Amino acid sequence: MRSARGAAKTCAISSRFASRLFTPCKGGSISALHVDSGLFASFAYGEAELSHRAGVSNSIPATADNDYSNWNIQAGVQKKFVPLGKTSVYGEYFKGDFGYANRSGTSIGTDGTRVASSDVDMWGATAIQSIEAAALDLYIVYRHYSADATSTTGTAMSIEDFDTVYSGAKISF
Repeated sequence: MRSARGAAKTCAISSRFASRLFTPCKGGSISALHVDSGLFASFAYGEAELSHRAGVSNSIPATADNDYSNWNIQAGVQKKFVPLGKTSVYGEYFKGDFGYANRSGTSIGTDGTRVASSDVDMWGATAIQSIEAAALDLYIVYRHYSADATSTTGTAMSIEDFDTVYSGAKISF
């Protein structure tokens, strides 16, 4: 992204990552819904480069990846199949390429080794049933995650795939 004056925009990524700034950063998203059929799709993309704030003494190791990028796609159908309200069913896929992880004072080994780069893949499915009379949405979500990571010493890290299932309700008022 560029500001009105053409200078690179700096992106701060939450207070949890206060010692990190990403510059320059860019991203965007697009969504479409075909009203008659209820078919929809959404796509989002973002990328940034890791750099440190002025005055922060820790440095990025030469073996570390300082580029971050991710994209996500969702596609499904949203239609009133039952009188209660609209039903949404969709699948999704996420791909993230994450660089250097330098959480303050944390390491993954006794020698101070840190994560130099990681790749995360996620795919899943979601179902949402709206109950219009109660302004209520009931949902259930399944997601499968897999990841690969490399340490700052160049060692491949073993990360097991895992699955999550969660459900809930959202009331609008």
